[in-house]
Amino acid sequence: MSIVRVTFGPWRERRRASTLEAMRRGPSERLLVGAGLFVSVAAGLPQVFADGHQLQQVLLNLVINAEQAMLSANGRGVLVMRSWHDAEQESVIVEINDDGPGIPDELQPKIFDPFFTTKDVGQGTGLGLTVAYAIVQEHGGRIRLESRPDHGASFFVELPVTGAKLPSPGLATARFQRSLAPESVPGASVLL
Repeated sequence: MSIVRVTFGPWRERRRASTLEAMRRGPSERLLVGAGLFVSVAAGLPQVFADGHQLQQVLLNLVINAEQAMLSANGRGVLVMRSWHDAEQESVIVEINDDGPGIPDELQPKIFDPFFTTKDVGQGTGLGLTVAYAIVQEHGGRIRLESRPDHGASFFVELPVTGAKLPSPGLATARFQRSLAPESVPGASVLL
């Protein structure tokens, strides 16, 4: 039996990080070709206890996937990134929404699986969403998808304000946690 482990290199010090800073520095600095990027950050967002560089990696992975999906389907697109504070859950939520083709229902349960990709050979490794999922989990947060075919996709990254792990929302997250278990993909090892 082979093992898959998502291991992060030397830990940077986690500190109070600004979600606004992660939204501005990562995806906003990327030049989107043929796609418009709109960023809406709620005023007065609390900071989260996180590694800002890793949060940028998560957002950049989501933006790149959205951009590629929109351009391959329509040759253009609109990407909206927005955030808000959920006081009830004591979390900050960042939504990445695109107007691309959406993700078919039958593929949605697989999107966080290691090496799963819908892209042509040589166009994707199938690790971007796996890494994003692992980083968000390491920060005590959650990541989820809402999508309807032909109506785009929205990814929601939810991070705790307190530094404590957010409670599991239910079976969907449990399924993704199983898919990232070390024994879930034969013959693979991932070191980041």
